[in-house]
Amino acid sequence: MKKLFCFSLLILALGCQNRDKFPSNVDPLLVGKWEHTAYEKVLSDGTREWKMLDSLTGKPSFIVRSDGAFLDGNGRAMCCGPGEKITVNGEIIFLKPTKPVPYNEVCELVDCAGCADNVFEVNGEELLWICDQQRSRYRRLP
Repeated sequence: MKKLFCFSLLILALGCQNRDKFPSNVDPLLVGKWEHTAYEKVLSDGTREWKMLDSLTGKPSFIVRSDGAFLDGNGRAMCCGPGEKITVNGEIIFLKPTKPVPYNEVCELVDCAGCADNVFEVNGEELLWICDQQRSRYRRLP
């Protein structure tokens, strides 16, 4: 009975430990540097069209670290990034960065509206970020 109890505790401890890590199946999908390439505009008649950004620089718009932290393009805290929960290709992920996130003094000047849901659809080197009804496209940078 004592061995069963110890084994159960070990399984429970390992299960809880894995919840705090950024899921490995999302790692290769989302982790990296991303540049904003387009946004979806809603027209007066209610239809939508993609507007490509002309000023592509090859510099990241945001960065996702392997521990799940979202950073701005300079590697500091992202002012209006997703909260603690995101959806990636249909899977709900809870973000709990394990390393410190560098302070970003610009965030003191920003008033974020925030999103109820942050949904990411990643297909190869392209990412679609859906924030409520707004959609933006990004491309992975090397």
